[in-house]
Amino acid sequence: MEGDQGAGAVPAAVLAAASRLIGFEIQFGPFAVAQLRLIAEMHALIPTGQIPDLRLYVTDTLGNPYVEDEKLAQILQPIARSRRETNAIKRGEPITVVIGNPPYKEKAKGRGGWIEQGSDGRGAPLDRWMPPAEWGVGVHAEHLKNLYVYFWRWATWKVFGTGLHASTGLEETDKAGIVCFISVAGFLNGPGFEKMRDDLRRSCHDIWVIDCSPEGHQPEVATRIFQAVQQPVCIVLAARMLNKSPEEPARVRWHALPEGRYEEKFAALAKLSLASTAWTDCPDGWRDPFLPAASGAWASFPVLKEFFLYDGSGIMPGRTWIIAPDSESLKKRWLRLTAEKDADKKELLFHPHLRNNAPGDKHVRKAISKGLAGQEERLQPVIDDQKTAIEPIRYGFRSFDRQWIIPDARLINQPNPTLWDSLSPRHVYLTAPEYRTPTAGPALTFTGLVPDSHHYNGRGGRVYPLWGDQSATQPKYQAHDADPLGEILWPAGQGRGCDGLHRCGHGTSCLHGALRARSRAARFACSVDSRCDLICGGHRPRPRSGLATLLWRALCRPGGKPTERLPASAKRQSSLHSRRGRHTLSTGASARHAGLRCRKPKTAALESPIPAP
Repeated sequence: MEGDQGAGAVPAAVLAAASRLIGFEIQFGPFAVAQLRLIAEMHALIPTGQIPDLRLYVTDTLGNPYVEDEKLAQILQPIARSRRETNAIKRGEPITVVIGNPPYKEKAKGRGGWIEQGSDGRGAPLDRWMPPAEWGVGVHAEHLKNLYVYFWRWATWKVFGTGLHASTGLEETDKAGIVCFISVAGFLNGPGFEKMRDDLRRSCHDIWVIDCSPEGHQPEVATRIFQAVQQPVCIVLAARMLNKSPEEPARVRWHALPEGRYEEKFAALAKLSLASTAWTDCPDGWRDPFLPAASGAWASFPVLKEFFLYDGSGIMPGRTWIIAPDSESLKKRWLRLTAEKDADKKELLFHPHLRNNAPGDKHVRKAISKGLAGQEERLQPVIDDQKTAIEPIRYGFRSFDRQWIIPDARLINQPNPTLWDSLSPRHVYLTAPEYRTPTAGPALTFTGLVPDSHHYNGRGGRVYPLWGDQSATQPKYQAHDADPLGEILWPAGQGRGCDGLHRCGHGTSCLHGALRARSRAARFACSVDSRCDLICGGHRPRPRSGLATLLWRALCRPGGKPTERLPASAKRQSSLHSRRGRHTLSTGASARHAGLRCRKPKTAALESPIPAP
């Protein structure tokens, strides 16, 4: 401004900008800081001029703009006036640009105010981002209940007007505007956010995504944009012009900042422009991730879930005290809970699942209708139970981290009965990430124990049971016909003496091409009938890697007799410990079996909210 029109034009420009700048903050401390910093900035720009009145308000952005304010005491009238003014802004004043750094709080159900709950019998604005049941991702929709998602939905509702009629009854009009937030990056590719991405593609012309955490989850502190935030962070700018057709998807572009210290990232941000050639186009499918498409051979491989009849979440305990490195600690914690005479203290020790500050799914006064398969069944409320704890069992807490758990359906928030129904010493579960590609370490792991929802590496993932029953006779993996799956995994004529996918003499498709050198972690599986001794089409496939050996042995039925001698390299790397028909992971040093070869991990004790007596 000063360079174009001279120094005299600056005060008027600042005053005009200040009249259009609106700030909402719910906490007094951050509000005061923001106000002081803006006043200081105004003084620096117009040192001899009058500071304009700033439109900053103490208010809940997510609150209902159509509700009448409750009566407040005289001393609180400035707050009441602030609420009235902000509600008027949220209801009627056009907003073209919303920028911010929304708070992150997962499991924030009940904290989204009007955006989450709606009013007057109308749908809530967040309902627009709930995936339909036929998409099959409803189990992941809980991740929408996060504070940063609520703010994203408020901003798109206010700037683009999407869902205005459904939530208010008012007529929707064509609007143009920009929403730009720096927030955690889970919505870029998470399955629970598919409807959110669909709606943004239909609402916007262009979307730019900046990956601020190329190092991934829990990077070194010196590399983080926000040093206290362990999750990957991104900047997303969503822009809409007039006359946007909802049938034409927005163009989504992506760019990653360089790995390194945060100072280097800030320097790269200062040089980046929307017109830069550094952007990479993302897929244009309505529900596709806001990330570049996979390329190379990896993109052509079938995904792991195509080979299984079932995949689901692992166990979600909801409270840490029911898990421990040893069973005795669990029994003492249960004794401490049941010995408490004060009902309120007992509820506190239990750590109930809360909804809207009230006990939710699991609490001490809740009875259940069914226990966990294969475990002692107790249906009465915990508050009435004076027996000793149900006998703890081993638990797949994390990959290579075996803990103990109290198998009590009254204590586990989401036990996933499907996994318990088939649990037995013969069972094997495979765990792997679903919507991200591993950058280091194993791409999948096996366990013979019922697995935690975060078993793979502490960040979610899916569980693939190999068997559907306790006797391990009903496979949960599929036997595929030769065409076209065999051609996908191992095209005919390229199989080192093997013609791809063969039908064995017992009528079972043995998909063993994936067990060869071309196999890729977390992208393949094999269906094998142990009666054919892994001999298909006259060829006896030899795994070329330890991971392939692991799958090879894991997918044989208990008691199967693979006749191929395992290569020494496979024994050194990874396989399944098979003994007397029982399949379990081994961390021991047995040289006679192809056990999982690794140093025995140190067991990490969990901090218990219930101290042992």
